[in-house]
Amino acid sequence: MKKIVALFCLFSAFIIFTCDNEPYEDGLEELNTNTNCDAQTITSNAESVYNLDPSIVQTCIAYRTALENQIAECGDVDGSLQLIVDDLGHCGLISAELLKVTVGDFNIVFTTQIITFENGIITTEGVSSGGHYEIFFQVSEGDVGLDSFQNFKIRINDTYYFPAYPGNNNFTSNTLISTNNSFNATFYGTAASVNGIELTLTQGIVDVNY
Repeated sequence: MKKIVALFCLFSAFIIFTCDNEPYEDGLEELNTNTNCDAQTITSNAESVYNLDPSIVQTCIAYRTALENQIAECGDVDGSLQLIVDDLGHCGLISAELLKVTVGDFNIVFTTQIITFENGIITTEGVSSGGHYEIFFQVSEGDVGLDSFQNFKIRINDTYYFPAYPGNNNFTSNTLISTNNSFNATFYGTAASVNGIELTLTQGIVDVNY
């Protein structure tokens, strides 16, 4: 009877050991993440897009955000995901006094920039060289992450457009830095006039000092 019990215990220990050390297909061990975590698939897709052209700020930020979400939802016991986040850094944003956006197929650079800071609010205003295009938005100092912009509006000729959320390509802002006199962010998505006319914004970049 004692031999049977001993053999059973040994067999149970063998099963536990072999299950806990089964690797993932991506090479990470089970201790590092959760196999049922949907964020892992999102990160993999974001990584594939980023690797097509690592110089694109928006895809770099999307990849970094996916990694941060995966860490929060799935864990990162060995710290390998955080190392990638640290390596991506701020995705090339270096306070280059740049404020621009693409509207449809038209690139707009706001050459005149008025950046003010008052009562904890960073206010960004920009006007294009010809004066036909204007942009305005605010963010609270220290606020980072998605949907951090406040009071956003963009003027195209004589019409103002505001953030819109049609369910597809919703207006999205993503602030990376808003401290120590540096404000770095991206924005994209749909903007609409009060009459319902929609614009598609892409490659919006904010890289300024305040």
